[in-house]
Amino acid sequence: MITIQGERGRSRLGFISPIVHCEEVGLHGEISMAVDTGASTSCISESDAMKLGVDYTKLSGPEKIFGISGYCHCYFTGAVSLSFRVEGSEVRHVITLPKIGVLKKEVESETCPECDHEWQPRAEEILRRAQQVPSILGLDVLVDFKVRLTEKRVFLESD
Repeated sequence: MITIQGERGRSRLGFISPIVHCEEVGLHGEISMAVDTGASTSCISESDAMKLGVDYTKLSGPEKIFGISGYCHCYFTGAVSLSFRVEGSEVRHVITLPKIGVLKKEVESETCPECDHEWQPRAEEILRRAQQVPSILGLDVLVDFKVRLTEKRVFLESD
């Protein structure tokens, strides 16, 4: 049996911290990902992408998607591996995905109907909120696990 353990945050969400690696775009590092059974695919938040030094020009896309922070652009890596610490073992459990989304909030300009001036409504607030969105561990990974929550921990369990 494989058991991967994480912590529950102040928001009560469960967080797991895999090492994410994508040779194709030079992506490598550990990030904290919210366990989200309502997300069909896993994705890396813009703030985690900045920490990992992601070069968006090396990614494919973008596609415009709708999520918890509203519309944003989702770029994609090539094949990516997620390496998880297994409870009670030195061995890591590795899951390979064909791709993972990398989010980037891009505030689109609007034109004022009165003066024809281009502006970005609430741009600072929109970008600030986008920075608070966590990376997501979605069903593309979770489908093979039973998710169990306790008061302070989250567990991914597989036979």
